[in-house]
Amino acid sequence: MPPVHTEFTSDATKLLADYQKIIDAQSKQLAGQQQVADASKRSAQEHEHWAESQLGHLKGLVAGYLSVHGALELVTRALEHKYELERKSAEKQIEFANAQAGLIRNIVAFTPAEQQRYLSAVPRISSATGLPAPQVAQLLGAAAASGGNTLSINTGISAAELAARVAPDSPEEALQLTQGILAAARATGLEGEGDVRKNLGAILNIAGQSRGTSIGLVAENLIPAAGALRNFGDTFEQGAALASASTFPFEDAEGRRTRTATIAFGQDLQKFLPELGSTFERIQYLQQNAESREKFLDKATFETFAAEPFKQLLRDPSSNFAKSYLALATGGIPLASGSGPQVDKMLDLLNSQPVQQTARLKRTLGVGEEGLLTDATELAQSGAYRESLEKVMQASGAGWLQTKLSQASFAADVDVWGKDPQAVYRSYLGSRMRELRYETFIGDDPDAPQKARNIEELLERLARIAEEHKDLDASRKPAVITDPAER
Repeated sequence: MPPVHTEFTSDATKLLADYQKIIDAQSKQLAGQQQVADASKRSAQEHEHWAESQLGHLKGLVAGYLSVHGALELVTRALEHKYELERKSAEKQIEFANAQAGLIRNIVAFTPAEQQRYLSAVPRISSATGLPAPQVAQLLGAAAASGGNTLSINTGISAAELAARVAPDSPEEALQLTQGILAAARATGLEGEGDVRKNLGAILNIAGQSRGTSIGLVAENLIPAAGALRNFGDTFEQGAALASASTFPFEDAEGRRTRTATIAFGQDLQKFLPELGSTFERIQYLQQNAESREKFLDKATFETFAAEPFKQLLRDPSSNFAKSYLALATGGIPLASGSGPQVDKMLDLLNSQPVQQTARLKRTLGVGEEGLLTDATELAQSGAYRESLEKVMQASGAGWLQTKLSQASFAADVDVWGKDPQAVYRSYLGSRMRELRYETFIGDDPDAPQKARNIEELLERLARIAEEHKDLDASRKPAVITDPAER
């Protein structure tokens, strides 16, 4: 097969300066190694092949101190460290971006000032609690959705922050607590920002009297049950008493079955005895009136796990279920309005433990480290351009060495010379397109027409990539929050 001739162009002096800067920066960080000797300023003569030219410059740069292999290893080690930081930064930013997008979707109907309060609360709560920013954004998004129009912005934000303080190592439980606190606020009527601790205290009260093993699940299931029973005339505490007591005969540690069964039970009782004021009164009446009780039980439809316990509750006031319910409904569940101090005591006890202090310090430092990566948007965007350039070089048939040197040169342009990564990326695309465009096929190569078509298709793809990045600067500008009414 006749030889294929490819012409490449390069700026030798520029690449020499780039590699000098990279090696100078890295040599300061290599403990125990002698400072790099005065770099040679001699430029290698222009070589016919692009890759040979780069190696020639590299030899001149480290002559008398490092071999070509050693120089490449030094540069590669430095660049791989930078590439790893770029990848980590991009991963953290994508994770946070997804969570932030969920928050923004939930606050889009708010005023610009309210939106800003939610957005600015993310780094503040994350720093104060040690909960990573993506998880904090999720909590605030849930608070915005759960609060609706009935609860204030401050109440929602305070609920999310308190949940993060109570469960910083369990994002799932913190999310359940955020929603549970706000559900309790509506159920108890304690809807102010200063009532957030009282509502968490109400959750703790119910958790302490139920079979539940997770305050997050108690918040998710038993609080809504207690709130729903208010629709049938009960106080929040009376509804909580039935839900808490029911978890034991139902053998329900999670509270999900209890939630559905107690709400259905309360609804059936209201339909049967609408003249009485509450579920508590209706249960007491049926316990004392056998004829009415049996009529109700004949008509009632219970879930299998709830049938026998509810029948026992109504037929046998001396049963453990009945006695537990009565005790809880008549003062066993403390009033939510007086439950705030319980939360303060719990947090004081939690924060006073040495191992908790160590864990909190570790979380806080971790959040700071993640914050650096999340905030390093230029680093991540530079990495995205560099990875794209690598794929373009490989897809266009560049060899391993040419691809690696293009990566190093890109890093030098951006990190050493401070050039805009988008502009450098487009410049490299243009250079690669010119290299391919001038590639010719001579002699009697039967595959030359197909190779030419392949190259032409590749050129078109590269042109489209360059065009897609043409207006990227505009999309990278900070978003401006405007009032929905003005749009």
